[in-house]
Amino acid sequence: MSESSARFTVLAVDDMPENLALINDILGEHYRIIAARDGRRALQLAASDPRPDLILLDLMMPGMDGYAVCRELKADQATADIPVIFVTARSETRDELRGFVVGAVDFISKPVSPPLLRARVQNHLELAVLNRRLQQRVTARTRELELQVREKDAAMARAEYLALHDPATGLPNGRHARARLAQMLEHSGEDGQFVGVLHFNIDRLGLINHSAGPQQADLLIIETAQRLKSAAGREDFVARLDSDNFMMLLNLRPGGGPQAARDKLARIADGLRRALAKPVGEMSSTSSVGTALLPADATDADAGIACARVALRAAKRGGPNSRSAYHPELGWEADEEHRLEQQLVDALDSGRLQIHFQPQVHLESGLISGAEALIRWPDGSGGYISNGSFLPVAEHAGLSRALDEEVMQQALAWLTAEQQRLPPGFRLGINVSTPGLARPGWLERIPQRLAEAGIEPGRVELEITEQGLIQNLAETSERLRALCAAGLHIAADDFGSGYSSLAWLESLPIDRLKLDRQFILRLHDNPRAATIASAMIRLAADLDIDCVVEGIEDGVQHDFARSHGAPHGQGFYLHHPMPAAEFNALLAAEVARQPPGPEGSAPGG
Repeated sequence: MSESSARFTVLAVDDMPENLALINDILGEHYRIIAARDGRRALQLAASDPRPDLILLDLMMPGMDGYAVCRELKADQATADIPVIFVTARSETRDELRGFVVGAVDFISKPVSPPLLRARVQNHLELAVLNRRLQQRVTARTRELELQVREKDAAMARAEYLALHDPATGLPNGRHARARLAQMLEHSGEDGQFVGVLHFNIDRLGLINHSAGPQQADLLIIETAQRLKSAAGREDFVARLDSDNFMMLLNLRPGGGPQAARDKLARIADGLRRALAKPVGEMSSTSSVGTALLPADATDADAGIACARVALRAAKRGGPNSRSAYHPELGWEADEEHRLEQQLVDALDSGRLQIHFQPQVHLESGLISGAEALIRWPDGSGGYISNGSFLPVAEHAGLSRALDEEVMQQALAWLTAEQQRLPPGFRLGINVSTPGLARPGWLERIPQRLAEAGIEPGRVELEITEQGLIQNLAETSERLRALCAAGLHIAADDFGSGYSSLAWLESLPIDRLKLDRQFILRLHDNPRAATIASAMIRLAADLDIDCVVEGIEDGVQHDFARSHGAPHGQGFYLHHPMPAAEFNALLAAEVARQPPGPEGSAPGG
């Protein structure tokens, strides 16, 4: 028996003094023995400090028998874990069963065998010690897991908030506004209730940014957000759609039908334009606004927002600080979109579209680690038709899938020709639209196409927006996991700009987040923007997901992303999109400058 056994205290309970003396003779050399001659005294000693480590309990005692004592010991949280061994002359099976029911761990029959008593006591004390250690470990691990869950929940909550809000102003974003408008429309039309949609645009923000500097432009954006928010009523809603566009949703109950609601909406819009035209410091600016009245002009959220957007375009044609309300005559813009749609179809059929490559840079080494393939439409005079003009038309016209296929074909052809000259770890990002993602069988055929072209699957990264990822989540997860199993990479594009529950970060096989440019737009003068940007970079690291910071347009943003641990960056400050020949030359020059061996390898994802 170990010398350290002396640290244990054994409580012996028996109404016969000679039995207590015998127990002391057998165990006293190795343990501290305390004694009680009745049940009440035993309960007192068991609850006192220091508590006994084990109790030897006589079964048959006057007054309170051993069963009752054991039952009370186990009912008290302070003594419930003390092992109890019954020491008794009664050895029938039903007595033992009853003893185990009330909580005893063992039975020892009288007359007591000294070797047996010592062995049983030692075994149960060792078991008690092991049990306590196990409970301590379980408790410590439980606390650790609870802390991890809380930290993860906090990170998800932060990301959930950022997914619904513009990081620069704190206002809800466009997708949030669309969801809120849908909710407001559910109650419109009742008791003369209408929803007013006001689409604001800060006039000539680009000129202000160029002449006064980005800090002043950012200050104007923040002040515009604050003025709109201050003017909004309790039931109204203000959102920032993008850099210079804001939206306000109003509940209107003017009485008098749609015309009264339109008149009230016009008065509110004019008042807000005057408020936004007040100087910000020494800087003056105006805002144009387009308005729509729902459900008079449209009966669903997307159509209502489109009506306000068309009205804003009409206002902008009238010059700065203009207002226009939607009316059916503005439908001529639909004709213009139809013309552009037909030209796009012709461009697709004739193969006039081409892809350009925007390099992605490993921020620590400065080496090119990948690129994004971007569709470009030459205008025939040395320039390009704006993606912002034809991509929305393609989506509305159902041509997104055709564009996806065009980009995929050109990207795979380029990889087939160039992959032997690419640096290790290089990935080519290929965008997949939401309609393309839903196209039956198209995704599933990509691994076969890669195999037929002899392309390493790890060279391809499919970039999918949040909206595409969360549609039919279970099916999307299964399809993407099959692609990952085939060796392809999956990136969440424009992360943080959508309206979604971020549970998909756990359920989908995402191995890279491409943080939307809004997260670093206002780092120069806004501590809050810096906090949000660093939180998103940290979120990706906490979730063990690779990260690309998009929209790096100056040295401050580059240094911020690098110093906060973002692995990769993309943006005009690093490289503009470029045709294949120019990109090939850039890659060749970089590879030629690198020393041979792993040291010269471009870091991958």
